[in-house]
Amino acid sequence: MNSIDMWRSVLQMDLITTYVVQSVMEADSLESTVPIYRMAYTPSQIADLFDIITYSKGASVIRMMWFFLGEETFRRGLEGYLKDQMFGNVAHDDLWRALQKQAEADGRTGFDVKTVMDTWIMQKNFPVVTVTRHAGQLTLTQQRFLLRVDNTTNSTGYSWEIPFTYTTHQEMNFNKTSGDIDWIRVNDKETNIIDVSITPTDGWIIGNIQQYGYYRVHYDQANWEALIQQLIDDHEKIHVVNRGALISDAWALAKANLSSMEVAWDMLIYLANETEYIPWSVAVRELEYVDLMLTGRAAYGNFERFMIQQIDGRSLNVSLNDDRPVQQRSLSSLIYRLACKHHVAECIQRSVDMFKAWMDTGALIPPDIKGTVMCTAVREGGEIEWEYVYSRYHDGPVSESSLALAAMGCSSRPWIISRYLEFTLQSNKIRKQDVRNAILSVIRNPVTFYMGWKFLMINWRRMVLDYDVNGSHLNTILLQVAQRMYTDFELSQMLHLKNNIHPQEVELTGFDRATDRIMVNMEWENQHYEFVEEWLRTNTEQIE
Repeated sequence: MNSIDMWRSVLQMDLITTYVVQSVMEADSLESTVPIYRMAYTPSQIADLFDIITYSKGASVIRMMWFFLGEETFRRGLEGYLKDQMFGNVAHDDLWRALQKQAEADGRTGFDVKTVMDTWIMQKNFPVVTVTRHAGQLTLTQQRFLLRVDNTTNSTGYSWEIPFTYTTHQEMNFNKTSGDIDWIRVNDKETNIIDVSITPTDGWIIGNIQQYGYYRVHYDQANWEALIQQLIDDHEKIHVVNRGALISDAWALAKANLSSMEVAWDMLIYLANETEYIPWSVAVRELEYVDLMLTGRAAYGNFERFMIQQIDGRSLNVSLNDDRPVQQRSLSSLIYRLACKHHVAECIQRSVDMFKAWMDTGALIPPDIKGTVMCTAVREGGEIEWEYVYSRYHDGPVSESSLALAAMGCSSRPWIISRYLEFTLQSNKIRKQDVRNAILSVIRNPVTFYMGWKFLMINWRRMVLDYDVNGSHLNTILLQVAQRMYTDFELSQMLHLKNNIHPQEVELTGFDRATDRIMVNMEWENQHYEFVEEWLRTNTEQIE
């Protein structure tokens, strides 16, 4: 496979929408994010370039460009670019020129590559397109999408060139091409599309087919309700990628207070009947946020019951030699992870038994669930299980190292976690390059989160100055800590770390993103907790 064919296979993969597009949208929804194109002058600024925005947003907008150019134009343009620029120095404008030249040669009109792409790489964030239905017409408007706005937010000048596609309940065509694009132009107040099949209230419309565009889509309430009903009645009528996108958009819009939290939760009612990995993975990512917000609260019991109801009756039998397609295997491992996380007895027993057989006889664990098995056995066990995993970190194959780091943080024994944290500052115990993942494993454990946070507060200066932990690793740790924080007190702690403990001579961008995330969480807590508590009470089977 040559490099062009490799790009083609990557850009066409459905899984890119959940692993790349939707995951980076979460980070790119904060005002503290950065554009793809930015200047860097110092070593720390250069290191900051190698982040999720560069890699994942970059891949997302290239995928969008591949779609609006068309596969053959993109391929020929890229081949010409590589040939012309061989052994030379290049900038992004060189690529835009090569692709524009090929587009013109292929008779593709209606856009200018540089004009389009500059709106995506020079600006931070991305747009949400609001679709309004009229008799025989659609009206589209765009605005900058942010999870949180306040009186200091200024979105003046934010506008994008957007390749918009759609289908309706009558057409149900989820195989749109570049020829089906309606362009939303930068700085246009609104875009009107004439379509005689459109009515103001009947049926539904779905925008951004197969999520080739890097934007969210918002609809009127009747359209959202029709989509929810379609998922309940026959979810397979909607393309699997768009099922995932609907869940992602509904939840993001609710968190941004552009849509109701009721729409977001009702979008999950059909989930017990979903058999594809992509919608499940999107739903679980959104529910992981709820999990963070509810941990330790009274509503968590109903949340756990809701999760168990969604997976009830699904097989937890994951085989060692599973030759099914990757998405089916991924769904099985996801269901297994959820079952163990939410303390389903069968899952716990299977994991403990597999771990013991592995520890005693070397029996193999199915690779798709090995991390879950290790974590569950360490959580349910004690020092013996933890020590065995620690030995695998040092003496096992490289493939087990990251699994072991994550599993060691799953322990529910405070003294074991305390020792593990101390090991992170001893390079003969935990390798320096693994400090981030070791600390993250403790932070992600709801039982030991505050132990990890206390450790960071006490040892932060040492980690930054003496132990020289990588700046991008510190940024990741800060953002992970912030994910669980939603009170004024916790915000004050983060600001204290930034202003009073962190060495001011060391530049670190993660603090701004962390405080931004905490304030988003605080708004969620203030505006949505009571609704979520009541929705879960209403939609879960109560214990008699």
